[in-house]
Amino acid sequence: MTNVSPKKATQSHSSVARSTVQVTAVAADDTPDINECSVTGRLVSCDLPTKDGQPIRMRLAIRQADGHREVVDCEASRPAAIRTIQSAAQGSRLSLVCSVRKRFWRSPGAGLSSRTYLEVHRAAKLR
Repeated sequence: MTNVSPKKATQSHSSVARSTVQVTAVAADDTPDINECSVTGRLVSCDLPTKDGQPIRMRLAIRQADGHREVVDCEASRPAAIRTIQSAAQGSRLSLVCSVRKRFWRSPGAGLSSRTYLEVHRAAKLR
């Protein structure tokens, strides 16, 4: 980043137009931070909810610029996103608009654990 005000810095990372993450950092003022990313990849797996209202969990494979594949965990709880994901077959290309989330919990004997995943807001099937 060059010529960026010390109050606000924004950077965008792109991997061969397959995934884009926008990160905005703001100094201590009233401007909100942005936690939104857009990823495109292939559906690896999808766990259907056992009850209505529960989020579905899925894994998305995203091809990196160097040809390697990154598999990310995702959760969707919005009805429109759930319908789109449920109608997609394994291996289908999906485009997702998400937020990055991290959960913490204590496990007996294991101590503090965490999980990072993408919370899906919108999903679209690609051809």
